[in-house]
Amino acid sequence: MRTTQTGVIGDGGLERGKELLGDSSGAWRPPVSPGYLREYMTVGGAKGHYDIYVTDLGGGSIKLSATAQMDTE
Repeated sequence: MRTTQTGVIGDGGLERGKELLGDSSGAWRPPVSPGYLREYMTVGGAKGHYDIYVTDLGGGSIKLSATAQMDTE
């Protein structure tokens, strides 16, 4: 079950990143230090977090990625 919960949290991170990029017309970036945005979620009673990364690829292109992890209890 933890793998499914981690996937849900990761998907939530990607959706949040798309929202932040959309609201800023693509200008939003995570803080320089640490280089990502971390937010916490609860899925099915279990707590976890996602980290959102934005990589500038040049030519006006970016790569949005998110990692997810369940928090240990």
